[in-house]
Amino acid sequence: MILDVIKFELKYRLNRPATYLYFILFFMLAFGAVAWDGINLSGAIGKVKQNSSFVLHNMAGIMGLVPGLFIVSAIMGVAILRDTEHKMDAILFTTTISKSTYFHGRFIGSFLILLGTSSGFVFGIGTGLLMPWLDQTKLLPWQLSKIMRPWLAFIVTNMFLLACIFFSVGALARRMIFVYLQAVIFIALYVVAQTLIGNVENIQLAVLLDPIGFYGFQVDTRYWTIAEKSNLDVPFSGYLRQNRFVWIGIALAIYLVSYVAFKFRTVPQGLFSKKAKLPNNSPVKAETLALPISKGSFASGLFWFQFWVLTKLYYKETIRSVPFIGFALIAFIILLINAESANQRYGQELYPVSSLMADFATSYATVIFMAVGLFYSGEMIWKEKDIRFDQIFDALPTLNAVPLVSKWLALTLSIGTVLLLTIPMGILLQLAKGFTHIELGVYLQIIFFQSFVPLAISLALGLVVQSLVDNKFTGYALHILVYIFILFANDLGLNHSLFLFNSGEMYLLRYEWL
Repeated sequence: MILDVIKFELKYRLNRPATYLYFILFFMLAFGAVAWDGINLSGAIGKVKQNSSFVLHNMAGIMGLVPGLFIVSAIMGVAILRDTEHKMDAILFTTTISKSTYFHGRFIGSFLILLGTSSGFVFGIGTGLLMPWLDQTKLLPWQLSKIMRPWLAFIVTNMFLLACIFFSVGALARRMIFVYLQAVIFIALYVVAQTLIGNVENIQLAVLLDPIGFYGFQVDTRYWTIAEKSNLDVPFSGYLRQNRFVWIGIALAIYLVSYVAFKFRTVPQGLFSKKAKLPNNSPVKAETLALPISKGSFASGLFWFQFWVLTKLYYKETIRSVPFIGFALIAFIILLINAESANQRYGQELYPVSSLMADFATSYATVIFMAVGLFYSGEMIWKEKDIRFDQIFDALPTLNAVPLVSKWLALTLSIGTVLLLTIPMGILLQLAKGFTHIELGVYLQIIFFQSFVPLAISLALGLVVQSLVDNKFTGYALHILVYIFILFANDLGLNHSLFLFNSGEMYLLRYEWL
């Protein structure tokens, strides 16, 4: 019976357009990285052969981070969760299907789809290296094993450990936003490891904290010469192997714990959800009530009243939600970990003036909340659709712009609230470093123009994309493609601000000017 569950999962995923978008994403990134000088995923390689094992491992490590995280969360997080969303769990759990068949079958089927989408890396690299315009003197002979090794070492292993964790969280939490929270936590761990690896004494800890394994590979090859980087195969040993074994062990432990904790329930109780109260069986006296009379209102201020009510509703829901609080805590923890280097530039320690502290706070917070905006834009647009309330909501006597703009403003204000909380953190850092000249106006200007305005514009993009597509995860894929285009547009020669979304320098102050 487990084969039937796997076949069902494969058939379901192969009928989703997002699956092919994920494959195309991997294929185009890998193809462009080797066949086009405008896309550089492996850093400055100099005289190193373009298809050496070292360069291909670099590419695989980078592609396993952002694209890998989002694709795994989109595929593995909903494998069991969608049964709850479609109200099919009660039917499934009353059939003869066993718990192990259902749980393991859904995982295996979804993971096979992950392997298929990530194989775009192999096809992209292999196809790109055959292009006739490449300088063959800068290439090694075409070998499939050289392409497969980095795919297995980084992408497949990362897909597996992330799949175990995201699948487990989705099965237990029964809410997709908690799966997204895991993705942001992994990004945070990667950023923390990046900070620690700068100190030789912290290399071991940095390697273990990195869930992607990229820093283990960097440490193992940091003393390689150009000849070694061009000709040697990256061995699966040293820090890289240690990192892989540790994180795969953690992932398997989480998967086994979630399997034991997972129960067949007609009324699922996810993490942080309130327990349903038992109904009162005492007889209730029937009462006859007069039906209220609804009177239409067409006052000029009705639009603004609806806009205010919905904005307030969405803002309260967002700012009080456990995942959003988790996102904010992650941002603050990263700021605290990197607080020691807040006033350092190019290895030199400067005075901790307000402009430096504000720039430090916005740099890390913006990265975290770009990911938050990506996830929450989809959750906001699909909020009513997920609970099957969209048809009633769309029939309400209000303009189409009211719910859309109110969702954007609520998300913007929620993120703005967290950004404002970075001001007292920056002030405390200044005081801790013995600097007492506090400039509150500088904090407000830098945070507003350098972080808040770009984030607000990015949120608008996410909401528009999600409104135009008929699938949430297709919207995520398109949104990620926009970010990737912006990332490599300068290398492609499209460096004019009119070609790049949200590329204008809106902020008025920089620490260099002060």
